[in-house]
Amino acid sequence: MREAVTRLRKRPELLTEALSSLSQTRQSALQSHFLTALTRGGPSGLPRPIELHAHDPMRYVGDMLAWVHQSIAAEREFLESLFGVKSDGRMVGSARIFREKNSEEEEWMKELMDLAVKRLCVPLQGRIQQTIRSQESSIVLYKIANLLQFYVVTMKNTIGPDAVLCKVLTETTDLAYQTFFDSIEAQCRALLRIGLDNEDPSVTPPIPILDHTQILREVMSVYQSSLLGDEDTEEQVAGFKKALDIMVDPAIEMCINAAEQKKVIKPRWDIQVFVLNCLSYLLSVIEPFEFTKAKQAVVQEAIDSRVAILIEEHYHEIMMDAGLEEIALTCEKHDDSEPLSRVFATQPQQLQAGLRSFSRWLSMSDVVQSPRLSYLTVQRLQTKIHHAALAKMAKTYENICEQVRRKENKYEAASTLLGSERPFGQVGLVWQIFGLQEDGDEETR
Repeated sequence: MREAVTRLRKRPELLTEALSSLSQTRQSALQSHFLTALTRGGPSGLPRPIELHAHDPMRYVGDMLAWVHQSIAAEREFLESLFGVKSDGRMVGSARIFREKNSEEEEWMKELMDLAVKRLCVPLQGRIQQTIRSQESSIVLYKIANLLQFYVVTMKNTIGPDAVLCKVLTETTDLAYQTFFDSIEAQCRALLRIGLDNEDPSVTPPIPILDHTQILREVMSVYQSSLLGDEDTEEQVAGFKKALDIMVDPAIEMCINAAEQKKVIKPRWDIQVFVLNCLSYLLSVIEPFEFTKAKQAVVQEAIDSRVAILIEEHYHEIMMDAGLEEIALTCEKHDDSEPLSRVFATQPQQLQAGLRSFSRWLSMSDVVQSPRLSYLTVQRLQTKIHHAALAKMAKTYENICEQVRRKENKYEAASTLLGSERPFGQVGLVWQIFGLQEDGDEETR
């Protein structure tokens, strides 16, 4: 055949006709071999028919694409031999260099390769699309999409980006990704419609959030494994940004909205601790992945906002428990229109009762750990919120002491009044009891 091609080059019209006949023959042969591989397998049944694995979508699609890739390599070798073209010495797996102006033989080979695999495109694309549309699992859809993307890159390096097969695979890959995005968008819409169990007193992340984040974790793992390692940070972020936005933002919205609805029905239920637990869990899921840095910042901002609210709530709670809340508010709002000792809430008798209550509270375990904050699943947040509230309490106690000692407030024996109960008007002692330094940081022990 090589000799025939060499001789027919002097008669282009005859060579064109001969190559056309060869192309038809190769098309029919490849299509027949592909259908045989799908339905009958190899000689004596080995390898087994590809369609036996149709129940396993990843293997099914992967086997079909691998067969086509192997056949293209064999077809390329056949055509190189036919036209007497020497191999370019390309390493296995490396990209082939496609020039704008190829030799006449390269142009023939390119056209014949295109024609040879043209008939494979229809059965291949049809089966892959059917597999994609039949999937209910968004994780499987994403795996298929990534597998297709890998073969698109591989085929472009092998037969060129303008080849018919590359265009078909690109279309199929786009369909796979779009189906995946449609799937996770539907899941997120369903998530937003889910309410919390009003009879459940727990403040841990609910099962719908756990299931949703498990899907997110697996999808992120698939994306991580698909990275080649030569992408820069921006490319990594851009490649997963859409999926991350679709899956994370509704999860945050669901946690907050569902919690607010439950709070209306169950006013005593701890919404702040619940939302913090959900957001902290969501952050722990996306934190291990470098390409989620921007979304981590969004979740962290939501956490910081809730932490600030909880610090304020916790501060007022411990002030109430310690008996200083009303005294502190009076001192804060005092406008010097009359001496503080004449205001009912801060008269010596009421002040002494409040200081006595504060002294008792300092001996309780609540100083070390808050029962309410113990329901936070992240120990670091428990410590941060409790210490911030204690620091604010210490500063408030300092302000009370300063107000009592002011001559304008006309307290008789102010030092005796403050020194009658622990911590005896000594602000430094309060910081020591709390285990904090005066800047509010935990003391090094």
